[in-house]
Parts: sequence; structure tokens; C-alpha cells
Amino acid sequence: MEKKRTLLIISQVYIPDPAAVGQYIADVAAEMAKRQWFVKILTSDRGYDDPTIKYPRQEENSGISVQRLPFSSFGKSSILIRLIACGFFVVQCFFFGALYRNIDCILVSTSPPFAALSAMLIKKLRKIPFTYWVMDINPDQMVQLGQISRGSIFVHLFNWLNHLTLTSADKIITLDEYMAKRVLAKKDISYKLSVIPLWPLQNCFGECVNRSNLFRKKYNLENKFIVMYSGNHSIANPLDTLLQASVKMQDYSDISFLFVGGGLKKHRINELINNIKPNNIISLPYQPLSEIKNTLSAADVHVVCQGNEVVGIVHPSKFYNAIAVGCPIIFLGPDKSFFSRVIKEHQIGWQVNHGDVDGLVERIMQISLLPREQLKSIGMKAKQLASSYSSMDELVNSLIDVIENDKNSRHKFNHNIPYEY
Repeated sequence: MEKKRTLLIISQVYIPDPAAVGQYIADVAAEMAKRQWFVKILTSDRGYDDPTIKYPRQEENSGISVQRLPFSSFGKSSILIRLIACGFFVVQCFFFGALYRNIDCILVSTSPPFAALSAMLIKKLRKIPFTYWVMDINPDQMVQLGQISRGSIFVHLFNWLNHLTLTSADKIITLDEYMAKRVLAKKDISYKLSVIPLWPLQNCFGECVNRSNLFRKKYNLENKFIVMYSGNHSIANPLDTLLQASVKMQDYSDISFLFVGGGLKKHRINELINNIKPNNIISLPYQPLSEIKNTLSAADVHVVCQGNEVVGIVHPSKFYNAIAVGCPIIFLGPDKSFFSRVIKEHQIGWQVNHGDVDGLVERIMQISLLPREQLKSIGMKAKQLASSYSSMDELVNSLIDVIENDKNSRHKFNHNIPYEY
């Protein structure tokens, strides 16, 4: 009988934590286990967004072994706090990775940003190859968002580590062509680079605009037109334009705005509700994964947001879950972006620039007045896209093909894609 190979996955976030990174890691781990790999996962024992939540230190399930490490998540209150947690996590991952027996390869994400350092050290010590799954890019994100100076010593150190990581990694995966171009600007690693988008979570598939939806009933929204933002409320996904539009539309009693999720900027929503007390805005925390289909499919239109400064740096995964429930999209972000292009090509929604509050109000009004069948038709196009171009099975298997033997070529980076940043 052939001996099982072992994959070590390093990620600060893993299910049941609701952060998207952990859910995608879980999809890959499950598929690797189906391919008769044994999967060991090193992750944090605390919630990524809420460190008061504690998870079991160890779990074993169907060929997947989870080891949760202490002192690896202290929340997001400051960059310093996150870096301290990152440091503890990296050191522990190196320690365990150095001691584990029979590791055949490593998959490491960008959560936390320095996670790849542990994979590099393990490779140097034990000659174990690793795949670097780039889900966001730092220090670029922090610099572009004004959190840190471009000329600081920290940025120079981070860029030096990025260069080492890109050199050391055996395979590199980015989420879109804009991100690939930004990585290539740091170092030409095109010979080992693949571009593989994310996919909808399997339990997101459902029907949109369902007036009997349990979530709608729970919050007395059966007869409302619902505009929903669901996910991380971060500075990379600025919601000011959406917030201002929702306040402007307080007199439209048949339209409700739902902000679901958490993050550093979630308090802005809650403060607005407490101060202005609008009757058309509802703020909710992250919903359980078991309820995600009901939550997402309650919307008439989903808002996907990307900051102008972070195109090619972050890649909002909420887009995939929104199209999986068959929902039209309002993309709040720049016209020159991956999501704007996909939405226009497949005619599944609309793009609105940040700062164009009146334009967003007008667009929401236009959408709310569309015949129900026309709205449903746009949603069906979105759902067809989710089950074909961005199907979970195809994309997960493409990613795993890269991890296993790099035989996949369909998603190899296309140098001819126009790009600006």
C-alpha cells in the first residue's frame, strides 16, 4: 500500500473562525485529504477578529490534524499588537515544522503577513518545498492605506523578506492578474507563478430574492428591498460612500441597508446608528457559517467594496459568495480592477466610484425599481458564473494540482493582460 504523503499548512486563521482565509484553507485541506494526503494544520487557538473566542487546541478529522497555537492572535487593535502575535505564531510554526516527521511539502498563506518566514526556515533546515498562496500583499497594503511610511525601516525590512520569500518559494499563487503584476514588480518569478481566483464557499449556494427567507422573517424584512454588505469592515474596503447613501435614503421606507460582519471599521456603522438612529440601517455581527446561505440570499443586491489604493493588493472574497446565491452586485470601487471587469463582461451588476454618493443613491433607486424578473435574470447570470467560471471544484483542484506537481497550466499568468497601478 502506497504511503500517504503529508502536507503542512501554515495559516493563522482556520475554521470555525468566520474569517474567509480560514474557510478557503479548509476547502483545500479537505480536498487534499480526499486525494489521500495527510494534512497537518498549524493555526491560532484564538479568534482572528475576536481573540476572546477560544478554539480547541487539537482536532483530528478525516485525515486532517489541526494544532492550534497559543499567543497567536491578540485581535486587531493596532499594528503593533498584530505584529507581536505574528512573531509568536511564526516562531511556534517553525518549531513544530522542524519537529514534525515525514512532511512532504508546505502550503503557507499571507495570514499573518510574515507566515512565509516559518516556511522558508523549515525549507532551509529540512529541504521541504513550499507553495506560497498570496491572498494580500504587505507592506504595500499598509503603505497605500497610510498606516506606515513608505520610507520606514519596517517597510524596507518587509520588502527584503518579501524578496527572500519570492526567491525561496517553489510555487507562488496569486488571486488575480492585478495582484500577479504587483508581485512581479517585486521580482520576476513568472516561471513559478499561477493565477487562480477564489471560489464560492460550498454552503453559500442558494436562491436570491426569497421573500420567505428565514433571515428576512427574523428581522421583519419580508417586504423590503435589501442592500447588503457582508464581510470584513476594513480600511481596505471603505464604506463611507455606502454609509452616506444609506443616510440620504432614510425616507425610502421600502429600502433597508444591512451591514453584516466585523473588522476595524465596524464601529463606524454602530456609532452612526447610535447617533442618528436611522430606521433603514441594520448592523449585525458575523453570522454562523451554518446560516451563511440564509443571510446572503436575503439580499436583493450585494455591495462588494475595494479601495482605490488596494487594487492588486487585496481581493475581496465576498464577491464569490454573493454570486453563489444568485445575487446582482454593486461594485463600489475603481473601474480598472478585476471585479469591475468581471461584472461588466458577465453583466451581473454595476460599478460605482468611491465618493459618488449621489450616483450610488441613483443606482440603488434604479435597481430597486427593476421588474422582479429582470433582477432575477441578472442574479441567475451571477449564479451561472459561480457554478462555471469560478466553480469550487475546478479552482480548488487547479490549486492542488499546482501544490502537487505544477502540472496545471490553464491558470498560468498571462503577461498580455493590461494593468495599471
